[in-house]
Amino acid sequence: MINMDQASIDSTLVPEVKDEVFVTTSVLWKMHNVTYFGVTRTGLGSSEPSLDLLPAFTSGNSTSRLHKCLHCGNALNSSNAFYNDSMFPTETIPYSFSIVLIALYTFTTLAAVIGNSLAIIVFAKGKRSNTDLRSFLINLAVADLIMAIVCIPFTFAYQITENWIFPDVLCPIVQCCQQVSVLASVCTNTSIGIDRLIAVKFPLRKRVTNSRSKVVILCIWILAWSLGVIPLVKSRTVYSDSKLRCEENWATEHSRLAFGFFIMIITYFLPVTILSVTYAMIGRQLWKHKLPGNADDHRDAVQLKSKRK
Repeated sequence: MINMDQASIDSTLVPEVKDEVFVTTSVLWKMHNVTYFGVTRTGLGSSEPSLDLLPAFTSGNSTSRLHKCLHCGNALNSSNAFYNDSMFPTETIPYSFSIVLIALYTFTTLAAVIGNSLAIIVFAKGKRSNTDLRSFLINLAVADLIMAIVCIPFTFAYQITENWIFPDVLCPIVQCCQQVSVLASVCTNTSIGIDRLIAVKFPLRKRVTNSRSKVVILCIWILAWSLGVIPLVKSRTVYSDSKLRCEENWATEHSRLAFGFFIMIITYFLPVTILSVTYAMIGRQLWKHKLPGNADDHRDAVQLKSKRK
């Protein structure tokens, strides 16, 4: 995509208009982090324009000379300005690969919806699933189900088309639900890890009751929705590069980066750190554990084998 940008160029690289027998029009753009200066020239005896590409170098002393050259070229014949998007092809997904992606995303979405729906039914109605983790597992399935229904289809279509093809009102809703589902899922997994550590480290301590687990789950959803409101307020559809995009509209780039970094800490670095510590402590505790009673070589060998698994 061509982005017009102010820059400057050494005057020795720009042909003098008075010495040329061409109608000259100058164009300046930035592509792949390199600023280019283009001079399009149409010969007096030819109808085919040619484009000369010259790297532009930033220099404060030559800015005025560049602007003067651009002004001269456009003044000669502004109607002959040569602009062709085909010279800068954008990367598009091949049709065959798009079919594969559609099939994979469809299968993933259906598997997530069916699997999490069955998990909710089994944990809610099954008699053998009446464990202390049942509430957490149901909550985890609900969060994943929200992601599968509300987020994956819209996000996939947006990534394939690179254009928001849905109603504008769905943009903030999808962004909000995506944030909420990710936070709820991550916090639930973290709570399960902490609960397992307490159960292994302190087996005689009173376990988490159903009422306490509900309080923890309530706190998880309060945290998830409190942070999910921000994308709901900030997300809007905007036109950019002739396409409708769904993105967060922040006053400054610094605010956007600060919020993104904060979300990354909350949803990735902090949970990974907590789970790494908790499961490392669980593994260490189980490895040191010895069966009570007299030593039995066969029994100890079986226990050692199970530990290594």
